[in-house]
Amino acid sequence: MCRDRLCIEILSPDERERLSRLGTERQQLRFCVARLGLRSLLSGYAGVPPGALRFEYDSAGKPRISPNHGEEIRFNLSHSGDWVVLALVRGAEIGVDLELIRQVPTLISLAERFFSEREFSILNSREGKDREILFFRLWTCKEAVLKAIGKGLTYPLEKVEVPWLCCSEVCVAHSPIETILDRAGDKDGPLVLDRVHQIQIDEVGLDPMVSSRWWVVEFIPAFGYIGALAIDRQPAQVEFFTWNGLTSAHTDGGASTSTQPIA
Repeated sequence: MCRDRLCIEILSPDERERLSRLGTERQQLRFCVARLGLRSLLSGYAGVPPGALRFEYDSAGKPRISPNHGEEIRFNLSHSGDWVVLALVRGAEIGVDLELIRQVPTLISLAERFFSEREFSILNSREGKDREILFFRLWTCKEAVLKAIGKGLTYPLEKVEVPWLCCSEVCVAHSPIETILDRAGDKDGPLVLDRVHQIQIDEVGLDPMVSSRWWVVEFIPAFGYIGALAIDRQPAQVEFFTWNGLTSAHTDGGASTSTQPIA
């Protein structure tokens, strides 16, 4: 069990219950960091003490801040490996996904099941590390959009095609992403890849009020990781905050920022 007193005091009863069900100390610590970081940052936007924040969940399990704290703040959370990413926005829907780039023995079968024909064809033409990187770029973009919608994997991933990554002219040429990955996580902070792109999704099975057009930004928060952010309006810039642990939950001392305009 996480022994950090700050963690125990700030978490809600249901969060403490979730924490108690985690099997390892590493999982518990990651949960504490994620939830305290979430509460700390949302507290600043909502003007509510971190421990007083209340969350509600829609029918698909997507969390929102209680309307009592202000309805225009939206957020989404993702974690992989040792990193957690939190995305925040006002007045829009948002989703974020993060993946540690790694070997996946079932990569081809997963791609055949969840990717469009064009995406699978391009992925299948790549080898080794290039294939792994492309797989996770495709996966994070798709997952970010579905998390923004609130559907997760209940909506078919193959219907969320990532057009800029399944263009043969782009994918056949040597991508600079390995060079970018090699220098990610340095003093300049997270890196935004390329520019903002659009994804148009099939509206079948979606709430009529849900947008079918999404803007997606790919980013690298640290060496060996890839992430994607999806939002239902075109963002002018992305601002990154790096939050460095449990002790900074009530202060700004553990955070550093970088702002990157995108076109």
